[in-house]
Amino acid sequence: EKEIAHSADESSAPTADAGDTVMLVMRRLGWLFGSPGLLCVLAGPVAGIECGSVISANAVLEGDIGPCSEPIIVTDAVTLDLNGHTVSCDPAQESDGVRLTGKGARFRNGVVRNCSENGVVLDGAGGHVVEGVLAAGNHQGFYVAPGSDGNRLMWICVPGAATTLELRHAGLDSFD
Repeated sequence: EKEIAHSADESSAPTADAGDTVMLVMRRLGWLFGSPGLLCVLAGPVAGIECGSVISANAVLEGDIGPCSEPIIVTDAVTLDLNGHTVSCDPAQESDGVRLTGKGARFRNGVVRNCSENGVVLDGAGGHVVEGVLAAGNHQGFYVAPGSDGNRLMWICVPGAATTLELRHAGLDSFD
């Protein structure tokens, strides 16, 4: 993670290498939403995400991952953008593909396939958002765990799953 401080007398937004996760700390800047002292986190492609990784900072996938025997875990208020790539499971192993935990995790823009359990699990306190995800060839496409309330699933597709979406005792605010 690279930190870039931007001073008040510079007139343009800072730039960064596309391959780095970049945290831009902006103090006393009025050019971004007119909000001095705003902290803005931008994510770029991140190397090192693999099967079983715990994602605790915003990340964009730079390539396909798998076959996995452990899920990728996305934690509180963090976004994992698959960037059009695929997370595939090892169908011979019992595993979920991606698990959202805590509160307010976001998962978007890609494919989760061939998981012997669930493609995507929404767990924890809820408030998660899943957007633009294809869950293909999994035993179950999406599973919303009991107690995980206020979740949103938007623009999802689930071909070839034994069960498309399981919502037992769980909260789902919207399904678009």
